[in-house]
Amino acid sequence: MMSRIAIGAPTTLGVQIGGALVISILGGALVAFVGDPVLLLAVVAAAGLVAAGLLRPALFLALLLILRPVLDGPGGNAFSDAPSANPAGLLGLVLIAVLVILLVTKRRFAPPPATLAFVALLLASAVAAFLAVLSVRNIGFTPISELIRLSAMAAIYVLASQMVTDPKRLQGIFVVVGLSAIVPALVGVYELIEGPEPVVGFDIGRINGTFVGPLPFSAFIAVCALVLASLPRAALSPWIRWPTLTLLLVTLVASYSREGWILFLVGFALLRWRTRPQLVLATVIACAIVVAAVPNVQHRVLPSATTQSGTAAYDSLDWRFANWRGLLAEYERRPLTGWGLKSTRHVNPRAPVSGRAYAAAGGGYEAHNLGVRALVEGGPLLLAAYLVLLGAIILALRRIARDRAWPQRDLARVVLCLWIALAIIAFAANDPFEQTAMMYAVLALTGAVAGAYRHWRETA
Repeated sequence: MMSRIAIGAPTTLGVQIGGALVISILGGALVAFVGDPVLLLAVVAAAGLVAAGLLRPALFLALLLILRPVLDGPGGNAFSDAPSANPAGLLGLVLIAVLVILLVTKRRFAPPPATLAFVALLLASAVAAFLAVLSVRNIGFTPISELIRLSAMAAIYVLASQMVTDPKRLQGIFVVVGLSAIVPALVGVYELIEGPEPVVGFDIGRINGTFVGPLPFSAFIAVCALVLASLPRAALSPWIRWPTLTLLLVTLVASYSREGWILFLVGFALLRWRTRPQLVLATVIACAIVVAAVPNVQHRVLPSATTQSGTAAYDSLDWRFANWRGLLAEYERRPLTGWGLKSTRHVNPRAPVSGRAYAAAGGGYEAHNLGVRALVEGGPLLLAAYLVLLGAIILALRRIARDRAWPQRDLARVVLCLWIALAIIAFAANDPFEQTAMMYAVLALTGAVAGAYRHWRETA
């Protein structure tokens, strides 16, 4: 059983109880110091999640994947002035704590393939965080919070690889990820019915669901829709699968986000072109019909289409090119080290309010490009770390998906196609590593595939 992995002997149980006790004492001290009743409730909830993580790690992983997208909205700094002092950030800290305790108490640890690449990324990010604290004025705890966020991504990847060891659990993780988009999508439908406020410069209102904006919302919905569309027939009842997939596709269209559209279409084409090319062609025809029939979609797709206010559909693409050029010009001032972790919004000359002072205070635009952000924040070292991580994950998944003897290799191919689509998006449309809830889902699937494949090879 999965719980036996976490609790293997009395000494192991003692270490786990001791770890939970230390966390509780630290949480109590924090509550006493801050004196915030909301923080007290948060610490109690975190303690409950830690207990679930130690006693039932698989249940904890499922709860994490379900809760994280619901907490992605603009909750603000709920507990203190630290950027990660909110429910989503606290969930990341709980995830790291659970993984550390489980690894300390496990008799045997088999790291998934990209573990060293993730360690290299965290080390490069730590150097960049130190640089940011020294060189960027008024950046505060933001670099430390970013380092914790990246550590939580690595933690869910490693945790999933340790918890998932058989086909049933592997399919279960895929089902949980696919269905975790139901609540955000229902909130998006509610926004659609109520009528979202038009975006400045456009005549359309874009839904956000439970997310902070349409970009992370659409990317998360696209990933979950791809997972649902690729599940084996026996994994989920069609009475649940197809209504849920319809719901997700409706909200994906209504997000009016080219990132989400491209992610879904590229991933779907990669998955089905070799096995069902007719289905891919039918999907392309359906998309063309939607573009022709829905003016708001047409405004976001066709270069010649303009809104009633005269805004061209591809103005946002021109804006991205200008944004990248401005950030690369800033990078050229510090080509070896960059400006430090999470410095993009501080050094970007483009900001919602004109003037460099606003950007210097952290109000500039994000890079919307993984390569540009990595260069600005960490120079060639950080960019190389991201490229190595992407390469390590894609190559490992490719090797697993090509093993014809493994019965679950089709699920590995789903995750491989997701990563290829994300790599394309990362350097063409937006930075997927900025979208935490979506990356949690993808990394959990990646770790689960690696863990199940490793266990199959050991027992085959």
